Amino acid sequence: MPEASTGEDSGCQLQYGDSVNIVGSGRIKSGVFLTGWNGPQGWTDISYDSKFPSPSSRVYSLLVSVDGRWRYVGVGTSFTYTGRGSGMILRTNDDVPGNGEGSFRAEVQVVR
Repeated sequence: MPEASTGEDSGCQLQYGDSVNIVGSGRIKSGVFLTGWNGPQGWTDISYDSKFPSPSSRVYSLLVSVDGRWRYVGVGTSFTYTGRGSGMILRTNDDVPGNGEGSFRAEVQVVR
C-alpha cells in the first residue's frame, strides 16, 4: 500500500477461529522534513497523539484494522481471530498520508 493511502482492503473476510499471519516489507519516507526511509517496523517513536490511526503504535509503521481497531504489524504479526466476522484494512500509521513516498507490501495468510 502506498504511503499516500488511508487504507487498503486486504480482500480477506475473517471468521471466528481463523489463524492470521501477516508479513510486512517495503519502505516509505514519512514526509517529515530531513528524515529518511523506514521499513514496516516504523520509527522507534510512539506518539500517543490521536492524530495517528494507532497512537500507541510506532509512528510510520504498517498497521492492520480488524473489527475497526488498529493493531501494529511491523515486519510481521500472527493472531487468532475471535470476533464475529470482519474484513482487514491495511495502512501506515501516518498522520498525514500523501506527503511522503514509497510503499509497504503485506503478505496475508488466513487459515481456517
